[in-house]
Amino acid sequence: MSAFFFLFLAISFKSDSLTKVWPDTVVPLKGVPLLSSINAVKGKNRWEKLEVRRDTLYLKGLSPGDTLRVSYLYVPSPRSFTLFKPINEGAATSTYRFQSEGKKSGGLRLRGSKNLSLSLTEGSDVRFDQSTYIEVSGITPGGLSVRGVLQDRDIGQDPYFTKEVSQIDKTYLSAEKGGFKLRLGDTGYILGENYIKTKGISLGYKTDRYELRGVYGFEKGKFRSVTFAGETGKQGPYFLGESGIHIVPGSEKVYLNGVLLKRGREKDYYVDYETGSITFTPKRPISSRDRITVEFQYRGQLGRRYIRALEATYRMGLLRLFGRYSEAGDDRNYLKDYLSDEDLCILDSIGDTCSVIYVSGAQYVGQGEGDYVKEADHFQFVGQGNGDYRVRFTYFGPGEGNYTYDDDAGKYVYLGSGQGEYLPLVAIEVPGSKANYEMGLELQGNLFTSLLRLNLSEVDRNIFSSRDDDDNFGKSYDFKLEKKVQLGLGEMNLELEALYRDSTFSPPLVAPEPLFEKKWGVDFRDYTRFVEDRFSMSYRGNNGIRTSVSIGRLSLGISESRRGSFSLGWTLDRLSLSLGTELIRAKNPDRGLKRFSGTLAYRNILTPFFSFEIEKGNTSSLFFKGGFRSDLLLSPSVVGTYIDRDGEKTYQVTLALSESKPRGLSLESRMTLTRRSGDTLREFTFMSWNSLRYSSDEFHVDLTSTLSRTGRRRWVQKYLYVGPGRGNFSYDTTTSSFYENPQGDYVKTSIILDEVSPGYSSENSLFLEIDGGKAGNLSLDARLNFGFAELGQIDRTGKWSNPSYRLEVDWARWLGKGAGSGISGWTSRSVFGDDPQKLHSDEDNLTLWFSPSSRIRAGFRYSNSREMRGQKVYSLNSSRFVFLERSLTPLKNLRLKLGIEGGTREKQLPLPSQEEKTFKTTESSLYAETKINVKAFDIKTMGKVIYGFTREALPSTPLLYPLCEGLNAEGRISITRKMGKNSSLSLRSNFSTMPASPPGCASLSLNLLF
Repeated sequence: MSAFFFLFLAISFKSDSLTKVWPDTVVPLKGVPLLSSINAVKGKNRWEKLEVRRDTLYLKGLSPGDTLRVSYLYVPSPRSFTLFKPINEGAATSTYRFQSEGKKSGGLRLRGSKNLSLSLTEGSDVRFDQSTYIEVSGITPGGLSVRGVLQDRDIGQDPYFTKEVSQIDKTYLSAEKGGFKLRLGDTGYILGENYIKTKGISLGYKTDRYELRGVYGFEKGKFRSVTFAGETGKQGPYFLGESGIHIVPGSEKVYLNGVLLKRGREKDYYVDYETGSITFTPKRPISSRDRITVEFQYRGQLGRRYIRALEATYRMGLLRLFGRYSEAGDDRNYLKDYLSDEDLCILDSIGDTCSVIYVSGAQYVGQGEGDYVKEADHFQFVGQGNGDYRVRFTYFGPGEGNYTYDDDAGKYVYLGSGQGEYLPLVAIEVPGSKANYEMGLELQGNLFTSLLRLNLSEVDRNIFSSRDDDDNFGKSYDFKLEKKVQLGLGEMNLELEALYRDSTFSPPLVAPEPLFEKKWGVDFRDYTRFVEDRFSMSYRGNNGIRTSVSIGRLSLGISESRRGSFSLGWTLDRLSLSLGTELIRAKNPDRGLKRFSGTLAYRNILTPFFSFEIEKGNTSSLFFKGGFRSDLLLSPSVVGTYIDRDGEKTYQVTLALSESKPRGLSLESRMTLTRRSGDTLREFTFMSWNSLRYSSDEFHVDLTSTLSRTGRRRWVQKYLYVGPGRGNFSYDTTTSSFYENPQGDYVKTSIILDEVSPGYSSENSLFLEIDGGKAGNLSLDARLNFGFAELGQIDRTGKWSNPSYRLEVDWARWLGKGAGSGISGWTSRSVFGDDPQKLHSDEDNLTLWFSPSSRIRAGFRYSNSREMRGQKVYSLNSSRFVFLERSLTPLKNLRLKLGIEGGTREKQLPLPSQEEKTFKTTESSLYAETKINVKAFDIKTMGKVIYGFTREALPSTPLLYPLCEGLNAEGRISITRKMGKNSSLSLRSNFSTMPASPPGCASLSLNLLF
C-alpha cells in the first residue's frame, strides 16, 4: 500500500517557475510544494530568506528594485488565495494579509497523555510519579487562536507535591484574540537587543494606539557578556568564565568582529554548555586580530532569579510615548531554605563589600536520606542512604583544608585541621536585585526624528543587608536627533546622539556593542560614569557615491576617548570602491590610534576583491585580505590573509568549494592554512572541513570529514657574558639595550620554552542508507576520530595517538509472509596506546536473526565491553547467547510466545587487587510471554527460568554478578483495565530470585490519552 502511495506522489509532482518583484512578499503557489525543491535566486545568488506555509510562499528581506526567480515542485491543490492591499504603504517593505477562498480553517486540535503512577518497592517507601504531555493548536469557535505544549515529568516522591507552573520543563501555552496575547510557561523578555529566557507568564494587548505588555516569572539564568581576542590557530575551546559555569542551552549570542554567528557543528561554532566553553568550526578560522563577544545566560551556584516587567506605549500621530518598569533579582524567600542563620548573619554584616562568600556545604536532609553524619566538629561518610547530611566540598589546596578525597572509596575523609585540601564550604554570589524605571518620547516627523529617554536604576547588591544602601539609585539620560534631507542628486542624513549615565546608574544589562572596545580604543568594565556624545553625517548619491563623517567623545570613569571617522565609497556598475579612516585619542591610559581601511571589488563571473586595514598606535598592525569568489559550478573561492601585529606575522590561505542540491550530489569543502611567526615563536595550523552528500529515492549517503594539523615552537632570547672581545654583542647603558659589535662581550642564545611536534587529528563520519528492494534495506553509520603525532617528517615510524571509531549497521531483508533475516549491531574503540595511566574502552554488540515465518525467530546475540589500562584489562563484561522464539495463537484472545536461549557470560571486576581474574557462568533459560484479553482486562505475563553454573569465582570477593550456581527465576505481570476509549488503569508487579537483584516492585498507574 505504501509503495502505491509513494508512486502516486511521484507521478503527481509538477513543476512551475515564476518571477516576483518587490513589493510582492506573499506568493500563492499552484499547490503544496516539495520543500527541498524550492529554489529562489536573486541575480546569481541563492535567496535563503523565505518561509513556506502550506501552499503559500513568504519572502523576507526584499528591498525596492529586487527581483526573485522562484522554481519548485508541487502537488496540485484546489485551494486558491487572494492578495489584499498592503499594510503600512509608506514602509520600505510591505506585508500582505491573505485569506483562503476555500474551506475556512477552524477548530481546536488537542492531543496528549497523562500518567499517574504509585509504586511500592520492597524495603523502600511509597513513591508517586506522574508525567503529562499536552499539545494544543487551532482556533476556537469564538475566534481564539491557541498554541502550546505542556510537558511535565518526574515530579518527585511526595504524593501531595504540586509542581509550580514556572518549574515545568519544556512548556508553553499561548492564546491570542484581537489585540490580546497570553503566554504561559516558557516565555521571555526583550531588554535592548537581548532576549532573556524565562519561565512564567506574559500578557500583552495591542491596538493602533496602545500597546501594553507585562511579564512575571523566573529567569533560566543570570546574564553575562564576555569580550576577548582570538588566538591565531586556536579554534577553541575558549572558556567563558570560571570553572564550573553552566550556560543555559540556546541562550548564547556569538559575535565575531561584530557579525552574529550561527550555532552548529556544520555552521560557525558549537558550545559545551556544561563546561562553559565555545569552539569555532573550520568555517571560521580564528586569528589574533579577531574580536569575539559572547552574550549568554548562566546558572548561578544557588537559588533562582525572578523577573517582573511592565511596559506601555501610546501613539498619537507622529508622537510616541513609552514607559517601562523591570526588576530582576535573587528570590529572597527561596534562598532562606538553603542558608543557615549563620550564613544570613554573615550576609548582613558584609553589606556591599564583596560579591562572593563561602557558606556551609552541609544540608540536613533527614535520617536515612544522606551520606554523612556529624561527629563533633566534622562530618563522617557512612554510605549512601545511611546518613542524615548531604555535604558538598570545595577544593582550597594542600594544607588549606581539613578533608581529602578517597578515589577508591568515592568519599571525603576527615584528616584534621590544616591536614587536607577540601573544606565543607560552597561559594555563592551575594544575592542582589536590580530595578529600572524608564520613560521617554519619540517624535517621527517629515522634518526630523527625535528621541528623549530618562532611565532610573535601583541596585541592591545584597538583599540580606541594609548596609551601604545609600548609593543604590542612579540616573541616565539619552537624546537622539535625526534629520533626512532630500537633495537633487541623493539623500543626506544628519544624526546627533548624547548619552549620560551617572556613577551609580546600572543599566538592565551590561552588554556593550560587540566592537565597543575597538571603536573607542578603551577596555570596557563595569563603569562608574558614562558620557557619550556623537554627531554623524552621511550622504548617498544617485550616481553611486556614498560618504559619511562622524565625530564623538566618550567618558568612561577616569578614561576618556575622542574619535573621528571618515569614509568614502563609489559603485559603478560592477565595480565598487570604499576607503575609510579613523582617528582615536584615549586618556588614562594614554594611547593614540590611527586606522585606515579600504575595499576594492569587481563583480563578474569571477569576483576579485582586495581589502586592507592599517592600525598605528601603541599596538600597530597591518591587515590585508584578497582573493576571488565565483558563482560558477561548485562556487569556488580563494582568500588570502596577511596580518602583522607588533612584529608577529600571520599568513592565512583559505580555499572553498560549495554546491548544494536537494537531489543529487552536493559538496562543501573548506581548507585553511595558517602560519604565524615572530621573534620568539613559530606556529602553523592546517584545517580542512569537507562534506559530501548524495540523495536519491533509493539511496542517501552523507560523508563528513575534518582534518587538522598543528605544530608550535616558542623560545626566549638571552645574552650571555663571555668576556671582553669574545662575543659579538655589547650592552648600551644609555638605552639599556644590546647592539651588534664584532668585538663585544656578549653572545646571543635561545632557550626553548615549549614545543608541540607536528601532528594530525581527524574526525570523520559516514552515514549510508540504501533501499535495496529485494536485497533488503541497509543503514550504516560510521565515525572515526584519530590523531597522528611524531617528530620530523611523517613516515611509517610515526605513532598513532587517541584513535577511536564507532561503526553501526542495520540490515534487514524480507521475503514475504513474515519471512526474512537481518543483522544489527555496532562496534566502537578508543585507544590511548600503552600508557597505564589512561583508560581506553572497547565495545561490540551484534545480533543475527532469521525468520522462516512470522511466528518463528532464531538468532545469535553477542555483546562485549571492556576497559583497559595499558595492556591490562581493567573491567570486562561479555555475553554470547543463541535464542529460538515461537509465537502461538491458541485462542482468539490469547497470544503466547515461547523462547529458549543459552550461552555464557564473563565479568571481570574493576578492582586493582583482582585484575585479570574473571567470574564466568554458563546459562540456559526458558522464557515465555502471554497476553490474554478477559472481558475488559488485558493480562500480560513475562517469565524467565534461568539455570546457571559457576565455572570460576573470585576468591574472597563478593559476587557482583547477580547469578550463582543453581536455578533462578524472574518475572513480570501486568493487568490493564480499559476505562473508556482513551484511558486505562494498570497494575504491574515484578520479582526475581537472583542474588543481588533489584528488589521486587508493584505499581498502580492511570493513563489518559486525549
